[in-house]
Amino acid sequence: MKVLLTVILFAAWPFTVSAQYLDRQQLDAHIKKADTAGLQQHDNLTYVINGIPFSRADSLRLDSTLLSYPITQLIDLDFLYYRNARFIHGSNNPVLIIRFAYQQSLKEKRLAWKKVKPAFRDEYVSFSPHIFTHAKDPVLYINNIKIHHVEAKQQLKALSPHSIYYIEFNDQPQPATIYGQLAKNGLVRIWTIKN
Repeated sequence: MKVLLTVILFAAWPFTVSAQYLDRQQLDAHIKKADTAGLQQHDNLTYVINGIPFSRADSLRLDSTLLSYPITQLIDLDFLYYRNARFIHGSNNPVLIIRFAYQQSLKEKRLAWKKVKPAFRDEYVSFSPHIFTHAKDPVLYINNIKIHHVEAKQQLKALSPHSIYYIEFNDQPQPATIYGQLAKNGLVRIWTIKN
C-alpha cells in the first residue's frame, strides 16, 4: 500500500486577494495554481475550517463560515492528499485545512501565556538587525505583524490574557525561509482584542 502525502504550507501573506475575506473560489484558484503534485482533480475536496469539515456540496455553509473570518486572521492553510488512505469520513479525498484565529476562552489564553512569556529569555543590548546564532527566542507575530526580536519582550509586557483575542505558541522549528532565522526556536502568533 503506497501512501502519498502532499503537504503544501501556505502563509497568509502570499495570497493575492483583493477582498478582506476569503471565499471558496479564491481558495480553489489558489489550490490549482499551487498544485505541485499534479493532482489536478479537486472535485471531492474536503475543506476543514478550524476543525469542522465541509464538503463541496456544503457551499453555502462553507462560504458563510469563510466570510465570518477576516483574511487578517488567517493562520495557515495545509493541503493534504493521501492516496489509498482513509482519514475523514472514510474517504481518501484531498483535504484543505484552514485555520483562523478565533476568540479563545480566558483559560486557554492563560495556559498559552504561561508558556509564551518564559520562551522569550534573550537579552539584547542594542537594536541590532543581527540575530545571535545561539538565540533562544521564538519568532513573534502580533496582529499578523512580525515583531523585531529586540522589541519582542517589550511588546509582550504590554499584553495580558485579557487583551488577547487568540494566542498560539508552536515550539517546534518552523521554516526559516518564511519566518526567518529565529524560526528554529518556534513561532508565537497573537491577535489582540482591539484588532
